[in-house]
Amino acid sequence: MQEEVFSLKEKYKSLQTKELKGHKKNIKCVEFQKWEDQAHILATAGDDKVIKIWNLQNNVVAHELSGHEESIDQISFHPQNVNLLASVSQEDKTFRIWDLRTNSNIKKFEGSGNSKLGNMHVCWSPQGQYIALTNRENTLSLLDFNKDLKTVKSSKFPYEIIAKFDVTGRLLLLGNGNGNVDVLNFYAQNETSPYIGNKDGRIRTLKAHTGSITCLQVLPEHIVVGSTDGSCSIWRIPEFICTSTIQRFETAVVQARCNSQMVLAKSNERLPVLSASATVPTTPSNNTCIDFSWNGKSILEKRTNSPIHAMDWHSKDKYFAYADGKDVHLLFGL
Repeated sequence: MQEEVFSLKEKYKSLQTKELKGHKKNIKCVEFQKWEDQAHILATAGDDKVIKIWNLQNNVVAHELSGHEESIDQISFHPQNVNLLASVSQEDKTFRIWDLRTNSNIKKFEGSGNSKLGNMHVCWSPQGQYIALTNRENTLSLLDFNKDLKTVKSSKFPYEIIAKFDVTGRLLLLGNGNGNVDVLNFYAQNETSPYIGNKDGRIRTLKAHTGSITCLQVLPEHIVVGSTDGSCSIWRIPEFICTSTIQRFETAVVQARCNSQMVLAKSNERLPVLSASATVPTTPSNNTCIDFSWNGKSILEKRTNSPIHAMDWHSKDKYFAYADGKDVHLLFGL
């Protein structure tokens, strides 16, 4: 273990860095296209209200999408259609679908009544039919993409929530303000009618953290959870067993991502996990830190001068991207 940690530390010291410049204000979200033949595509957005789609083969902006009236807080590629992208703005209170073939906004959801309180998080179901959308009122809405974003279900919670589907689309995971992750059945027993917020649908509750859940990533075999308690936990599914916890942070973990090294070894034991966690500074003089860990052991701390709101791994781990102020940084040579 010590030799492997030392080897990774030496490797990460020599990582190369590339910068993508083009945004006029701070970037809040970055996401790689997950399709294998489109993995060179990176989307970025933030306070300048513009979504940029980068082609990393030549480092140019292939598409630029404008339409949001305020800062963009989250972007998400459609899981089955490489030409579609979703975006959310808390301030202009809209959720939008974009078509990269025409660079146009093809669908828009504003909600109605009390739900017009700012959209916070968005997540596609793996098949791309349903969208889980949360807002500042702690309401989880389920939209049907195939029915012009019709709200098919809606549930109110007593705390802020983050929603993520598992890779099969049969489970919906909710990270919440009391530090737990609730695992829900997404379909009713007849497997035709989706539902959320039903107590009978809750499979279990993971007592993950003592602080609020700030970020949630669901992979084929693992869940990655970050919290305001300054720690990051990694859970194995379908058993829902916590395999490791990284507790060395003094401030809230705002982003946590694992790469694709989570596979079965020949001994049927899972290989150690390579993860990255970003924390927020406690004072203006403190730097934000990205901590790269392998099996819970720190192999690199990368400090930045600006808060980091977003980061993502390339699907084949070729790149690691993070936003630092107005610029996107790509680490490669991984």
